[in-house]
Amino acid sequence: MKKSTVFVLALISIIFISSCEKEEAIVEKTKATTKMRIFENFSQLDLEIRKTTNFTYDEMLSYEKSIGFDSYGKIADEKYYNLVSEDTNITIEKVHSWVQQNPEYFVVEQSGNDFYFETKYSLSPFRYVMNKDKMFKVDTLLFKIFETGYAVCGQSHFEEMKAMTEEMFFASNSNGDIEIHKNLTKRTDFPVDISAIGGENDKEKVRFQIQYGERYRTAIEGNILYLSYFTEMVKGYRKATGIWWRVKRTLSADYWIYYFIYDHILESPSNISPTGSAFVQKFDYKLENVVLFDQIIPHEVNVLDCYVNHATGYARVPAVSCNLSNL
Repeated sequence: MKKSTVFVLALISIIFISSCEKEEAIVEKTKATTKMRIFENFSQLDLEIRKTTNFTYDEMLSYEKSIGFDSYGKIADEKYYNLVSEDTNITIEKVHSWVQQNPEYFVVEQSGNDFYFETKYSLSPFRYVMNKDKMFKVDTLLFKIFETGYAVCGQSHFEEMKAMTEEMFFASNSNGDIEIHKNLTKRTDFPVDISAIGGENDKEKVRFQIQYGERYRTAIEGNILYLSYFTEMVKGYRKATGIWWRVKRTLSADYWIYYFIYDHILESPSNISPTGSAFVQKFDYKLENVVLFDQIIPHEVNVLDCYVNHATGYARVPAVSCNLSNL
């Protein structure tokens, strides 16, 4: 009887210990996932990019809450919209103060003679998949996004990658442990005629931007080359005391874009890519579309005549071509 009791107690102890070990493993996995998004492969990453960049602001907040993750983009957007929605007397001095207090999230951009108060990485398709350290993981590869490129390494170099600053990235070159891909991001502001928009035209603006960059390229594990993207963004702005800031507007956009490409595999230019973008959609703070290319290097973008509609009028985006090599 005693032997039987001892055996049963021993068995219960083994089961309890095993159960605790499994529970701890699940908790640790959950914690790790909360800190950094982990994707099984690049196809899964691409699907998530397409999904998250098309969310409205409220949809994004709800989605990240449901998966227990705070992305860099969500943190930046929350800080930004809390400031601009609660302050009806924005001055350029206040904006510079906000940038100084949040240099990792805010920036003042200049386009021509105009200055814009923006979140950093506002055109990056990765902003809602990367964590506050601007990192995410695909299979066994760690990626960190920077303003002009990205770095890739194996998971054994996590701490080194996490500690890498923008300045360190700019001064670094690839070595056997960490690949550095610099000077890849290019963007342009397309001219928008806002004369047809109702109200005071010097205080309301629609901004249409396109940014080009690489999604990923690495030889650390496998050989992935020239997987690129275009982020197309339409946003509404208001101006006071010399600076524009993003505002919530009911806008819609209708446009078609052709991408002239250079085929890296065939090493020959093609006349026009079969991939274009055309949609009409109402949105709150932004209208965004991300076009993903595989194994090709786009070298020119051609925007046909199109319109951005405002509640009281419309803004015309004239037909324009942009050679990426000149950006």
